[in-house]
Order: sequence, then C-alpha cells, then structure tokens
Amino acid sequence: MTVLDVSVDQLDTISAQAREVHVGRLVLAFIAAVLIGFGRCVGAVVNAAVWSFLAMREGYRDARAPHREAGVG
Repeated sequence: MTVLDVSVDQLDTISAQAREVHVGRLVLAFIAAVLIGFGRCVGAVVNAAVWSFLAMREGYRDARAPHREAGVG
C-alpha cells in the first residue's frame, strides 16, 4: 500500500484516533518517566558510592590488620 492508496475511511479512522490522544496525560506520563529515570540514576550513583566507600574501608582494615609470619602459629 502506498500513500496514494489510502482511502477516505482510513484517513477518518486515523483522524479519530488522533483526536482521542489526551495531551495532558501524555505530558504527565513523560514527566513521570523523566522523574523515575532520574531517581534510578541517582539511586545507582548513591549505591556505587556507598559500595566503593565500604570496599575502601574493608581494604584499609585488611591492610592495617596485624599479619602473621609464614610458618608461625
């Protein structure tokens, strides 16, 4: 089917469907998607920062722990 083969009935159906779109709901859904995406990104950054801090703290504790000599104890 080409653009020239579209009937008037099909154009009327498409026009009716286009009029049913609620712009307010579309805008609210877009804002919600942006906020949810932003929240997930912030959550991932906070999670990475906390994980990195805890990993560095554990490495520091491991490095500062008294080491036993090989063959002793």
